[in-house]
Amino acid sequence: MEITTVISSRLPKTLIPNVRKTFRSGIIKSKLIVNASENGDVQVQTGYKLGPLELSSPLGVGCWSWGNTSFWSDSWTSSDEAQARGAFRAALENNICFFDTAEAYNGPENAKSMAGIAQGAKSSEVLLGDMLRTEITSGSRPLVCTKFSALPWRVGRAAVVEALKASLARLQVESVDAYMVHWPGVWQNEEYALGLGDCVEMGLAKCVGVSNHNVGQMRTAHSILAQRGIPLSFNQLQYSLFYNNAETNGMLAAIKELDMTLMAYSPLQSGILTGKYSSTNLPGGPRGDLYRPVLAKADPFLNCMREIGASHNGKTPTQVALNYLICQGNVLPIPGAKSAEQAEEFAGALNWSLTPEEVETLRKESAKLRQSVVDASLSAKMVNEVMFKLGV
Repeated sequence: MEITTVISSRLPKTLIPNVRKTFRSGIIKSKLIVNASENGDVQVQTGYKLGPLELSSPLGVGCWSWGNTSFWSDSWTSSDEAQARGAFRAALENNICFFDTAEAYNGPENAKSMAGIAQGAKSSEVLLGDMLRTEITSGSRPLVCTKFSALPWRVGRAAVVEALKASLARLQVESVDAYMVHWPGVWQNEEYALGLGDCVEMGLAKCVGVSNHNVGQMRTAHSILAQRGIPLSFNQLQYSLFYNNAETNGMLAAIKELDMTLMAYSPLQSGILTGKYSSTNLPGGPRGDLYRPVLAKADPFLNCMREIGASHNGKTPTQVALNYLICQGNVLPIPGAKSAEQAEEFAGALNWSLTPEEVETLRKESAKLRQSVVDASLSAKMVNEVMFKLGV
């Protein structure tokens, strides 16, 4: 994510070295730039970019849980919706202005497009669209990202355009800021890439990307779009301090090489990295069974996160986990927020930075935890090997 916004001021000469030192240890060290002349003029570039988009901060909000009754909860009530609206408002108040949804995060409104299957009681796109319309009284709207479901019966580039038009209707907007292919199709992937380009040229999307694509698939889509002068701006992948395959399978390096962004979903590993759960306090729904083996061995790692957070004015494990990703550069975490309190806690991951030594300590402790889980379970070992071979 490149820096775009420039703030100028004048400081005494004696403070210039300290300013340089402060910002060089900041959030994205390789990108954050401070220019200070001898007469005290200081330029600090503080914005971030996702392709052509200017972001207010290197953090977004994932909206998968909004309306969902199959993974995150078994019900969706008016109280849940009120909480989600609080999360929306709190994110904006804390300079988090990027919201990610998908047609696959669906409800009865668009179950037909997903073979009659609805993930929830209400479509995430519909909920987000209503918030955009009713919760914002002034100023420009936040950035919105949604996704195309690469279902096997969707044939040709026109399918991508038509799906986006349907998403726009649910979101009640004329265009989205970012659009992507949600997962690689069993076929038609070159056509889907062409369809992404059509969406940009038709003014329906400002930038495009892919999701859950390995390095080879990502490079192919990048090449197809480049022939039309359209950048592939991002790849949305599962990436967290615990699930960090992108650091070892060449993905993060390729994304930096191509000047793209890794949009990190599940950056808190479905809540496991928040420190709120344990082997005796499992999360509800499918997550409890899924992460039981991890939480049985996670205490040393979570304690390490707590200790590091304490050295940064009491940052929580959640904030440490998100800051770790931001420190990698070219990474945009999009944690899911179901309440104002969660959104406010996410904002605490901004405007400070782990030290390189702390980043390395967390990486090593995470590797120990992951290896201990894999060693203790044949099924975990098989899943780990399959995911690594898939390259995602």
